[in-house]
Amino acid sequence: MKINVLVIGGGTHHNALGVIRTLGISGYGVELITIGNLVKNYIASSKYILKHCALADIKELAAYLLYREPKSEKEIIISCADAVTEHLNLYQRKLSERYILPGIPMEGKMPELMDKTNMIKMAAKRDIYSPEVWSLPMDITKVTFPCITKSYISSHGGKSDIVICRNREELDTFLAGNKDTLFVQAYIDKKEEVQFIGCSLNNGEEIIIPGMTKVLRSQPNTNTGFLEYGPIDPFYDNIVKKSKLYIKDCQYSGLFSIEFLRGHDDKVYFLEINFRNDGNAYCVTASGINLPAIWVKANRGENYYDEIKEPKFVVVMPEFQDLKLVLQCKVSLWQWLKDVKRTDVFLEYMKEDKRPFFQYIIDKII
Repeated sequence: MKINVLVIGGGTHHNALGVIRTLGISGYGVELITIGNLVKNYIASSKYILKHCALADIKELAAYLLYREPKSEKEIIISCADAVTEHLNLYQRKLSERYILPGIPMEGKMPELMDKTNMIKMAAKRDIYSPEVWSLPMDITKVTFPCITKSYISSHGGKSDIVICRNREELDTFLAGNKDTLFVQAYIDKKEEVQFIGCSLNNGEEIIIPGMTKVLRSQPNTNTGFLEYGPIDPFYDNIVKKSKLYIKDCQYSGLFSIEFLRGHDDKVYFLEINFRNDGNAYCVTASGINLPAIWVKANRGENYYDEIKEPKFVVVMPEFQDLKLVLQCKVSLWQWLKDVKRTDVFLEYMKEDKRPFFQYIIDKII
């Protein structure tokens, strides 16, 4: 077996599961650290995990990493949650003595990069533009409708902060019942939703983006939906070039994803960048490219160029999440079964690693 890699994230989402499986089938050992929810933690049942530690709170993470017995060489970390990337950066100087961290060289600066309004400003410097933004409460009278509410930093808010408001009454009602610090953005009637998943090395000096996702069926408040992954559409070549310059400006190293909407006028709108492994990222593995292995090999001084190739087209389904749309009568069972039949890879079920799939069901029943 190759070296062990530390995968850190939540225990109730397929994000970390995809990384675990990607590393496991490539012969790497996986040490999993999960944050919160100690009782039901279905991803910890994967056969590819050598060791698992469950921490009750993100505040325990740095102390745990520093308490572990030192290894002969620096251990490599993959972050699967915004809060993890942010926390690691708060202790960057001490942790970097023993670990290869995702993030930026400047300690304590990740929250600034993860602030969505700051993302928008930095992206604009590279001619990447977003829907109009209004700050609350000072711009409340300037808001046009429809609009969408968002938290400034994903790790400090939740999916419930993302709400589409069709008029001022709906906006006022939502804000009255929400205690998070929010801003408002113009809502775009999209032609398509796309995402570029990649790996940034050496503080953005080399950025690998092998392909792109196109969402085939959206989920509420998330880009993790029924989707297709494949080579980059030439229409987006220029936006990918600009995105790489933006990531280099951030000086970020690690796995990432960057999200866009394409309007019916064919204008491309920037949504956000995720400074972590993306929940959809297993689609890249399924297409034939191993981004986690690129991160590991590059940080060990090994040749990783054999991992970079033209992706094949794959159709991907987050089956449990997508099934909710059937139960909510938003998608017919017949259509869903047809889509299951044409799906190449599922984000929960894997023939070689079935237990997490069934453990998820058991956890929901019990």
